[in-house]
Amino acid sequence: MILSKEKDAVLQFKNSCIKQGKALESGDYKEGNKSAKYIYESIEFLKANHQLDLLKPFLFEENENLRIWSARALIHSYSSLCLRVLQDIANTSEGIHGLDAEMVISEYKNGNI
Repeated sequence: MILSKEKDAVLQFKNSCIKQGKALESGDYKEGNKSAKYIYESIEFLKANHQLDLLKPFLFEENENLRIWSARALIHSYSSLCLRVLQDIANTSEGIHGLDAEMVISEYKNGNI
């Protein structure tokens, strides 16, 4: 999708995070990778337009994958909040999302994000 408006990028981000999370859970890595491409595209568009804060409400959504990607995108602006969100997922999720949250925390602490 060619993004031209912030609201389109936010909607694409949300839908792609949910879709990617389901793909990870089911082992459909082809769909997961496709969705990740759209997630990155949305983040880059919002970053270029200084609108990453539009993702902040997603830190409080029920969907774990949406929360993880939102925290990853916002971790430099809201590190304390994002690390709490990620740690909560790491502590409570027994599946792939718990591991993913741990990896994001580790990568952030190692300076790779």
